[in-house]
This record gives sequence, structure tokens and C-alpha cells, in this order.
Amino acid sequence: MSNGSLIRLRASEEEKAGRPSHLSLRYLPIQLAVLAVMLNNWDFPALGLNFSDPLVILGIVSLLFLRPKLPVSHYLIVVLVGAVVGANIVAASVIDGSYSMTNGSLYLGKVVLYALFILMLYNYVVQRGFLTEALRILVAWTLIACGIGLYITFVLQSGIGLPYEFFWEFTRKDQASYDFGDSSGIIRNRSIFSEPQHFGFFLNTVLLFCMFNSAKIRVSNPVLVIISVTAITTLSFSTLPITVVLIAAYILRRHNVAGAVVLGVGSVALVLLAGTGPFAEAIRTTIFDRFDAIVSGRDGSAVSRLSGSWDYFNPDHILTGNGIGSTPDIFNNYAYALTELGIFPLLLMVLLSVILLRRNLALGLYFIFFTATKGGYLSAYYWVFLAFFFIFSYTYSATTTAASRTSAADPVSKKKNFTLSA
Repeated sequence: MSNGSLIRLRASEEEKAGRPSHLSLRYLPIQLAVLAVMLNNWDFPALGLNFSDPLVILGIVSLLFLRPKLPVSHYLIVVLVGAVVGANIVAASVIDGSYSMTNGSLYLGKVVLYALFILMLYNYVVQRGFLTEALRILVAWTLIACGIGLYITFVLQSGIGLPYEFFWEFTRKDQASYDFGDSSGIIRNRSIFSEPQHFGFFLNTVLLFCMFNSAKIRVSNPVLVIISVTAITTLSFSTLPITVVLIAAYILRRHNVAGAVVLGVGSVALVLLAGTGPFAEAIRTTIFDRFDAIVSGRDGSAVSRLSGSWDYFNPDHILTGNGIGSTPDIFNNYAYALTELGIFPLLLMVLLSVILLRRNLALGLYFIFFTATKGGYLSAYYWVFLAFFFIFSYTYSATTTAASRTSAADPVSKKKNFTLSA
């Protein structure tokens, strides 16, 4: 594999195995899953469809041809999801005569398809031993998004007039989606996403998988730096602190004293420079001014994210909920589950969080934060990322052989500690 490749895998066993290109059809479901996450903010206006849903359907079709083996319990999970949502729709229509059975049925179809896709994807990746490939594909697409975002930000900030609008053909184009809404002229990086915060959350989640995956797949520092720097350029109040925490935790995990010193000096320099320079102005506006606005009560958006999501819960409907899809946009998926589906689906979501905590503490803690702040539990973005959380928290047992993890046509290295590098 050439040194000039975007990402290469330093594992001699893999190279000797002659693994197929990532353009191979056997990696198509992974490619479609990543694109379903990245294009979640893209829409077909004429059809009223989101880009992600057709990608999920294509992913299911491709997996049907590749035939992963699902345990009986996983089929029962899909049936359980359908039964719970179906019962919820019936109950909501009885309790509230204005509840739309048509919309409920559409949501039922989406949820069942999402559940089927992520379980098929999880089993396919784990059974074929494609954890390294899944992360490599995710990182490659992330670097492409970083490049696009940095290009768009440079064009807008410099005003040189190069084309960029075609990247936003199917998503937001308004100025409010990439600036602070003031006269500062600061441009925030949103790449192909609809908002900088969405892009930043995506980048931090990819960083998490790169740094704390259970398969001990190591990603090179240059790749981590590119993703981290791009996350900073989103100038998102919710993104920057998480980026710093992830980097600090990763450095401490590797007992890298020099790295910890660099991070400390960089943080101090960031504070000292917060009063001068265009980038410092952006940091000050993003972090210090926003924090002051939240503390003083001038900006209530953060409080709304934490507590406002529970405002739609009706104690009279604690068992059945108000009906799937009946709540306006909120940020907390735990609140969504209780409000729309009732107490039992909420308990299942909490159980899911506990399972992830037991599999991988870092991924589990982040997943709880992800679920409590991102919203969109009826979107492919949430469900596909859920699959990746379980994929990258998976650890092969010491007794698992290469033969049981892969097909004969596509062997996988027995070495668990791989490295992805730029």
C-alpha cells in the first residue's frame, strides 16, 4: 500500500491477505451507513424525502445479498420494536382522536427499517471482522467532509468568489447557518451539514470512535489533528469543550506527559489570546461571550436543551405516551421516548445505555450525552450512529478464531492492534 494513500493500514498480515479495495461491494453497506449519517440534513424537496432513508433501504438490500447471520434474538428485537410502536399508535389514536394514524404508520415503517438495518449491519461487520475497515471508511469520509468544510469556510471568509453553493444544493443556504448573526464577519465551518453544531457533533463522535474503540484500532496523530482542528473551526459552543475533553482523556489514557503539557500550554495560550486577533475574536465570541450569556440568563437555549425537553410529557399518559411523532422538535431522546412512547420504551433506552456503559465506558458515557442532547430519535442519523456505538464497543474474545469471524474468501488479520495513519 503506497505511502501517498489517504489512509493506510500498517498491518503486514492484512496486506498479505490481499484484502479487497474499499470500493468493493462487500463494503457497500458500511459506505451507505456512513453516508446516511453525513447526508441526514439533505432533502429531496420535490419528493419530501430525506437522503438518509433511501440510503438505509439500499443498505438493507445490499445486506440481503451479503447475507449476514442474525441471531433469533435480533429478529425478536425487530418484532418487539414494531409491536411496541404499533401498540403505541393504536393507543394514541384511541386516547386522542386527532392523532394521525397515517403519520404514525409512516414512523412505524421507518423505525422497523432502522432497527433491521442496524442489526444487520452490526452482525455483518462483526461476523466478517470488518471493524478496522468500518473505522477506516468512516475516517476517510470524515476527512473528505473536513476538506470540503475548510474549503467552503476559506471561500466565504476570504470572499475570493470560488464556487461552493453546489455543496449546499440539498440543504440550508442561508447566511444564519454559518455566521454569528452579528457584524463580526466570523464564518463557522458547517461543511455539508445544515449547522456548525451538527458538523461538530459528528466530528467529535468520529474522534471518540478513533480514540476509544474497544478493538484497539489506533488512528495516527495527523488524522486526529485534522479532525480536531476542523471541529474547532465550527466555533460551536457545544463542540469545542467536548473536543478538548476527548483529546485530554486520550492523552491521559496513553500516559503521554508531553502531550498533556502541549495541551495545557495550548489551552493557556487560547485564554491569553482571547482578546486579540480574528481567530481569538471568534473563540471569545463562541466560548466566553456565550458562557456569560448563559450564566446571566440572556441566552436560554442551553437551559431549554436540558429542561425544556420534558415540558411535553403528560403524566396521564405515562404508560402509552402521546403517540410517536406527536412532539415538536426537542433535544433529549430520553424525554422523546417517555413523552411519545411511554415509560417502558424509556426503560429500554436506559437499559441500552447501561449495556453500552458495560461494554465500553467512554463510548457509553458519550452515548448518554449524545442521546440526551442531540434529539432526532426518528432519524437515520441517531439509529446508524447507534449501530456504530455497538460496533466500536465490540471486543473479540480470546477464543474467537479468525475462521469464525470471517468468510474464507475474505480473511482478516489475527492481530488486534491496527493503526490507521495519514
